[in-house]
Amino acid sequence: MLMELNLESGKMTNLSKTSPKEQKYLAGVPLCRKKLTAFSKDGTKVPITIFHRKDIELNAQHPVLAHVYGSYGINVNMDFSPEKFQLLLEGWLLAYCHVRGGGELGRKWYHMGRRTNKNKTFEDFEACITSIHEQGYSSPHLTAVIGTSAGGLPVAVLCNHAPHLVQAAVLKVSCVDLMTAMLEEGLPLTAQEYEEFGNPRLDVQDFNKMKSFCPYTNVSKQHYPSMLFMSSVNDVRVPYWMALKYVLKLRHVNSMKEYSSPQSMILLKTDFESGHFGAGTFEE
Repeated sequence: MLMELNLESGKMTNLSKTSPKEQKYLAGVPLCRKKLTAFSKDGTKVPITIFHRKDIELNAQHPVLAHVYGSYGINVNMDFSPEKFQLLLEGWLLAYCHVRGGGELGRKWYHMGRRTNKNKTFEDFEACITSIHEQGYSSPHLTAVIGTSAGGLPVAVLCNHAPHLVQAAVLKVSCVDLMTAMLEEGLPLTAQEYEEFGNPRLDVQDFNKMKSFCPYTNVSKQHYPSMLFMSSVNDVRVPYWMALKYVLKLRHVNSMKEYSSPQSMILLKTDFESGHFGAGTFEE
């Protein structure tokens, strides 16, 4: 949409051509927010926030895009974006899974999903997706999941452990070969990550726990959903080779006759200029 602002009068003029349907929703989009509760493997209640249009029938026939983060005590990003808004207009549901390891329910919630408790993050996310289906909001063949940076870890773990729950996954600058990264002290941020994920070089328990969920280590011969990986060559937080290694391993499985599917695509998009947080120009 192209808008013109008159700085003297404060009047906004829409310069773009919009359809009657778009004009209706731009005038006042009938959206609603709902709170759901999922029960994790250990019985812990995990909150989910869902946004959708008020006028759609919740009959498990609408696509959902589920977001997750779950690390460093940081909340999952629920900020507005034009892309999310467009999905809502098209009848999608947006789900935000407030898993342990994030900061949604305080410091205790964070500590319940770090180091040797990191598997709780993944169990919570799987429980959230399952709950969305069981409560009739969507279905596995209409479910997409997305995670950025550390948020890609629970997404990748879900695709390894329960690929039947999702149709597609997007992983942006995501740490999918955690084992290699945490064993290599020469990488820029490895030492800083010991407090979050543990130190597999010095602690056998940390090593075994990390080995049990590391996405790259746990790729298995099975049907995978379609997956899009986005990496950046100049990313010093999550090296681009992580996604490259993971994609090659997944494509190897996908090439096997018994596990190949024309509906399943493993895609990699590499940015050769930007870093972990994207790119900008001098003017910006």
